[in-house]
Amino acid sequence: WRLLLVLSIWQIVHSSCPSGFELIRDGECRGLYTSLTLYTDEAYGKTVAKCKEIQAQPIIIHNQNHQSYWMDWREKNGSTPWNIWPIGLTCNTNTKKWVWSDGSAVDYYKPANGVYYTELDQNCK
Repeated sequence: WRLLLVLSIWQIVHSSCPSGFELIRDGECRGLYTSLTLYTDEAYGKTVAKCKEIQAQPIIIHNQNHQSYWMDWREKNGSTPWNIWPIGLTCNTNTKKWVWSDGSAVDYYKPANGVYYTELDQNCK
């Protein structure tokens, strides 16, 4: 599987973005950082580690604006069946609830132009 590492960078002080990223709003930069060739089972860990190298987060979706942005971005930048677009969704081992890689709650479940996964309603392992 080929992994395309797409992530968001939160710029606190600066209103400009690194090369290859675009400024969206409130100092948030989004874009493609790198491409990696990985096995599916190692994608999440490697994605989070690569993001930490540049003080960033993998894709995190809290609302329809986030969902629409990444769906549009994916269409514009191409996608193939062997490309994986990792998101920052992980299992909190203490609560057994799904959370985003930054620790925030999963609070957006039913995207208008996406798929709803009932697994998000269940405890994770």
